[in-house]
Amino acid sequence: MKFLLALIGLLPLTSAIGMRCFSWNDRINDTQVFPLENPLKVGDVIYVSAIASMIPWATHFVLDLYEGSPTAQTINKNVSLRIMANLDTSEITFNTITPAFSYLEEPKTSPISRSFQFKLKLLVRDNDYQILINLKKVFYTYNFRRPSLNIVKAIGLQGIMFSTRSECLPAYGVKSSRDSQTITVDNGNVYYLYGPTLQGANTAAYTNTA
Repeated sequence: MKFLLALIGLLPLTSAIGMRCFSWNDRINDTQVFPLENPLKVGDVIYVSAIASMIPWATHFVLDLYEGSPTAQTINKNVSLRIMANLDTSEITFNTITPAFSYLEEPKTSPISRSFQFKLKLLVRDNDYQILINLKKVFYTYNFRRPSLNIVKAIGLQGIMFSTRSECLPAYGVKSSRDSQTITVDNGNVYYLYGPTLQGANTAAYTNTA
């Protein structure tokens, strides 16, 4: 387990007691959805290390946090948080989407550029998502727009590729609903790491060590 964590740049998480892995599919300009075995909760982390797409018609990098289990009909209707970086205009937006309303935020200048490697970390806190991109400081803090966090049960990703790929390792350990989880997208795989406490305090600022 320590070797795996070192491989994907998360050696501080050596308290992890469980791991699941799913391979990334090289579908063009299509959102790939990965269900969460445990609903998202305070203390969980999502980490993406990838290259923004080189393909001209893949215009955006998108990370979605879905409420419930999305279908083809509901995939754009129940999104707790959508991070969307336009690879042609250098703008990034943060949004919540519901059947009745969408809470669009002011666009910011995006540090995510087409064909370049980027690293994104998202920490779930008591009242917000804390987002870091490339830098060792917080890029954006997005307050919850929805009343319940634990309905986030899937993530979606679009507009990324990988410089290297590795084989998924077999599932490791036994998870509990009480475990914290870190979802890591790296080396062509999506890893779910479980443990009693994988990250820092619920309300303290999270330090990017990548």
